[in-house]
Amino acid sequence: MERMGKVWYQGKQEPIKLRKKMTFYNDQGKIISEYELQNNAGKSLDLWFGVEFNYGLQAGHAEDRYYYSQNGALKEKYLDTRAIMEEAKFIGMKDLWRRLDIQLEIDKEGSIWRFPIETISLSEGGFEKVYQSSVIFPNWKITLNQKWKVTITQNMSLIK
Repeated sequence: MERMGKVWYQGKQEPIKLRKKMTFYNDQGKIISEYELQNNAGKSLDLWFGVEFNYGLQAGHAEDRYYYSQNGALKEKYLDTRAIMEEAKFIGMKDLWRRLDIQLEIDKEGSIWRFPIETISLSEGGFEKVYQSSVIFPNWKITLNQKWKVTITQNMSLIK
């Protein structure tokens, strides 16, 4: 998929092409997403690019559902927590109840933001936040001269 679009830069719209290629490996539980930004402005652009992944694992604050890094458990591990991982290339999520392991591997270091999607519900006890899903948002501050690429691999497997 590709699209010619524009970004606002220093009060002016500048032309950018975004190309996204997704490859699905059903037999491996893998999705590879390749993103390419092409600068058509004729000058260097300082941009902030990010990709949102949203996972509905049902329980935001349960011991058997959590985020982890390549080094193991995270301090703020629950799926309903908010945190930023700097200079990161990997984040994982486990749902032990469903025996599901989801891993995002990224070929370029960047920030990985994570936060819950919550709705407000009115119950007998009053207003309360209800966890809906978890967002993983890898993002990069880049200087785009001509082209910039990033590849994000989602690996999904059953825990034995």
